[in-house]
Amino acid sequence: MASKKKMAKKGNAKVPMANPIGSSQEGDLAIEPSPKNRLTVQSQPKGISANPTDSAPGMMAPTSTASTKAERNRRKKENTKKRKAEESQKEASEANLLAEIGSMAMNEKTLNSAGEENPTSSSAETEVSEQYSEVEHPGRLWKIKDSPGKGLGLFATQFIKKDTVVFQEAPLIAGGPQWLQKEASFMVLSEEKRRAYMSLYSCCKCHQTPCIETPFSKIYNANNFEVRDTGENAVYKVTSRINHACMPNAFRRFTKAGNIVLFATEDIKKGDEITLDYVGAGSASVSTRRPYLADKFGFYCRCKGCVGNKKLSSALVEQRMQELSIPIEVTTPDILGEQSAEELAALAEVEPWFRSFQDWDDKMVESLKEMCVLDYVRGSDSRELLYDSYEEAFGSWLRKNNKFGLSEEVIRHHAAKARPNTVPEIEDYIQRLKEYDERQKKNPVS
Repeated sequence: MASKKKMAKKGNAKVPMANPIGSSQEGDLAIEPSPKNRLTVQSQPKGISANPTDSAPGMMAPTSTASTKAERNRRKKENTKKRKAEESQKEASEANLLAEIGSMAMNEKTLNSAGEENPTSSSAETEVSEQYSEVEHPGRLWKIKDSPGKGLGLFATQFIKKDTVVFQEAPLIAGGPQWLQKEASFMVLSEEKRRAYMSLYSCCKCHQTPCIETPFSKIYNANNFEVRDTGENAVYKVTSRINHACMPNAFRRFTKAGNIVLFATEDIKKGDEITLDYVGAGSASVSTRRPYLADKFGFYCRCKGCVGNKKLSSALVEQRMQELSIPIEVTTPDILGEQSAEELAALAEVEPWFRSFQDWDDKMVESLKEMCVLDYVRGSDSRELLYDSYEEAFGSWLRKNNKFGLSEEVIRHHAAKARPNTVPEIEDYIQRLKEYDERQKKNPVS
């Protein structure tokens, strides 16, 4: 996605308005000409010199009222025209200044965010661009190439008529809310697909130092699409290269199998970039959608709609968002990224592995509750030690049952996240127990 892909969200602070540098206010004032310059000689009595210097001191030649009014009107029109031109230039300067400030802010955010680096991106992006170049796939309507300021993007290799199906693509990886299961699913992908995934746009959203997200999760968060019919989110190898525009020229739909189908919503000329609206932001004001896109995706939007301060009708955007919930079936010459039988078999092994982990985790949490209750009854406050033990046990289970080759970094990350994810549940349980005890003390059973 851009790269996706690629605001500054992604971070949500409003950009301060600034006075344009070098703006002039001369056009706001009508400069009154000197009497000498505006007067003309109407008549010359005999014996009077036409030379003003020959006139008596303090005397002026008579003027023409009509000529003076015409001169004033001419100057007034010139000043009005000049003022409008300066106002137009001022608006353009402000727009450019805001865009530059926004871009600088997003660049600073990207540079300062923990864990933003993606060392495999450069070489892998080149590999992806070459793989989907126009030369290697002359029958396709598109190719991937550099998009100035955005990384890679999708471009039309020929004229694409409105409503044309540009392509259909199977998910590179899909899953529900369980991060550990998605990490394991990633590990069973082929080397080529893992490299393609790791080359996608990466955006940290934890806003913490050090970063608590894994390289996988940062990419997934920045590139996934919601597949409403399946209840999952999915990342697509080619579709994720499509950059955002608030007024795009393409739209997406999904099949029951979770494949994404890309349609042209208007005629697209050869060489034009193909764009998508990631979140249906086109009907919102620029001041609303820019901060939202910056926070969610980490980029400052400079699409034509934002630069031109335009927006789509709410009815059109709402209709398109509703269509996302309705699965479609289309026939295309091929399905990009379609999984082989071997890949499907490997993915099928992830689910039972994750279920066994969930069974262990459920039992572990129940044991923690029992131990915490005993400590509470005894008046002890050793729960922190128990939570430390849980985090260690979590990591130990993953290391002993590391069927899919999860890295030590990923194991430590998920073990650390397990603690804040589980502690609130236990603390809530103990709090309810305390409240029950208080009620019993106030109303003892006789």
